[in-house]
Amino acid sequence: MISIIFISWLLVVIWWYYGVFCYFTNKEGRCTKNFGIKILTTGKNEKIVEKTKNICEEYCHKSPKIISRRKMTTLSSEVIPNDFKSKANFKGEQLEWSRKEHPMKNTLYLDEDSEFYHDKIPIADIVQFQEIPQTNNTLIAVIEASRIGFQIEQAAFAKTKPCYLWGGGFSVKKKIEDDTTWNRASITEDTAFLYSIKKKFNYVFSKREIYSQAPLTLIDL
Repeated sequence: MISIIFISWLLVVIWWYYGVFCYFTNKEGRCTKNFGIKILTTGKNEKIVEKTKNICEEYCHKSPKIISRRKMTTLSSEVIPNDFKSKANFKGEQLEWSRKEHPMKNTLYLDEDSEFYHDKIPIADIVQFQEIPQTNNTLIAVIEASRIGFQIEQAAFAKTKPCYLWGGGFSVKKKIEDDTTWNRASITEDTAFLYSIKKKFNYVFSKREIYSQAPLTLIDL
């Protein structure tokens, strides 16, 4: 029993050291400005969505598509029609509908509170960006760090195999998206998509930060 615990601990330590090495030696390679942006939102907090939209227009020089679950009063958005049928649910349904209705060569997906201050993204089938939750609540900050980790390990995914995908900010190429689709029931649509890719794909972890709003209260979290 002690041997199993020690070996498990040793493997975790080796993995993290490898992740740290990959993080600090990480090179993104070639980048492109040829991408579109889709903001996924419930439509409840239009001020937050508007802030994200304005940042996209100012810093990315792109007008994003806003895919909302309800009609918004102050912003132009796309709402999934009631007759749209798919296996996907929750955010996955928004992803699948927008994939069909608004195809893009490279799509940068952002949550409603994901602030992206860059006009280029790395060229890869899937790019995961470093997500930095913002909060003034120390307890929530600690819980968030435990929930999403420090993301250092993601830098190793390009050389090993991606274990998960965070939905707060990532980009995907159209061919990979169309081959795989989002058409599956899951509450972790991003990671479920990753595991469903059948063909070989290249993955890049980017240290270009995406700033997000951590849940405001423990109940929200």
